[in-house]
Amino acid sequence: MNKNSNVPTYYFQAIRSIIPYAMKIERPRVPGNGHCTFIVQDNENNKYMFKFNDFDMVFKNIQFNKVLRKNGISVPNLEQHVYKAAWMETYQMIRGRTLYESVKDGLPSNIVRNVYHDIIEDFIKMSQIDVRELPKTEFAEIHQVTQHDVAMNTSKLAAPLFAGAVRVMNHGKKDGLGLYHCGITPKNIIVTPDGKYAGLIDMDDVAISNKNYAFGVMATQYERLGYNPNELIDMYESISGEGLDHKHLERIGKINEFGRWAVWKAGLRQNQK
Repeated sequence: MNKNSNVPTYYFQAIRSIIPYAMKIERPRVPGNGHCTFIVQDNENNKYMFKFNDFDMVFKNIQFNKVLRKNGISVPNLEQHVYKAAWMETYQMIRGRTLYESVKDGLPSNIVRNVYHDIIEDFIKMSQIDVRELPKTEFAEIHQVTQHDVAMNTSKLAAPLFAGAVRVMNHGKKDGLGLYHCGITPKNIIVTPDGKYAGLIDMDDVAISNKNYAFGVMATQYERLGYNPNELIDMYESISGEGLDHKHLERIGKINEFGRWAVWKAGLRQNQK
């Protein structure tokens, strides 16, 4: 361990190889999905996110991040770095904090709805990306990302089952496919200090997906905040002029809730071994 922080020496050295004047290194207050993630502050008080990941996942995230930014979608500008065998994706942090934190501190419901209105506009931009023009990557499709993340963070044995379920939920017409952020949760939404939508983080969840699946994940999280998911559906259909498969969205919501419970149980059993 580095005596000046609670960061393991290997990660400390990797971070300092990129930002030599890193003055403060700490874990995020809102943890992600288990990868080694750190917030780094330099000597000019700029803050950066460092995420250590597999090379193939870093490569996918960098490539798809470029596509999202090119299409005007609000995501940070990722860079990739390597230190010895450690691959990192980094970005200068967006000013603000997560919607999760803001809601806990009493963000008014009308502002929350305004945030989701702006997210819907980004979601529509995602649906317009031609997946045939995307760069070839190892984890291009959302079921591949799911298998990787469940294997890394929960259970290698359960990973193929969850990936299979996600693949089934993504079954549909080819014209329903797009490059979507499939993890639009309050923890991955950044809002400014005055409550305006600032962008989406965590590029692991950006992958080729069926529109209804990606939207269903977002709607499930919206409902968990205490809101009616039909509001979100109406908002999307009104702005985009396109319809969603309401029955499929309902099925996705139920399966996602069961999946969260099953992942928790699988992780609990693995930790007890």
